[in-house]
Amino acid sequence: MGPGESLSDCLRREIREELGLEIEVGRQLTTIRHSYTHFRVSLHVFECRHLGGEPQALDCADWRWARLSDLADFAFPVTDQKIIQLLHQGVQK
Repeated sequence: MGPGESLSDCLRREIREELGLEIEVGRQLTTIRHSYTHFRVSLHVFECRHLGGEPQALDCADWRWARLSDLADFAFPVTDQKIIQLLHQGVQK
């Protein structure tokens, strides 16, 4: 995060730089804190909407659009599994 940059501004910038997409950042859903052997991370989870641009794998190996119902077909790390579980709970409410 840059100096004076909000979390939502940072997210918009990162998505633009990493995927070439423009997004609208909505409400923050949660913060997930996770510890690895030598460091800790905080993942701030936001609801977002695609505004424009075609996804490009600029600084990532690969990408694809997927429905929430399809995510069980992919292997995800524990932190991502927590986010996916939260998304499923939101859909069921």
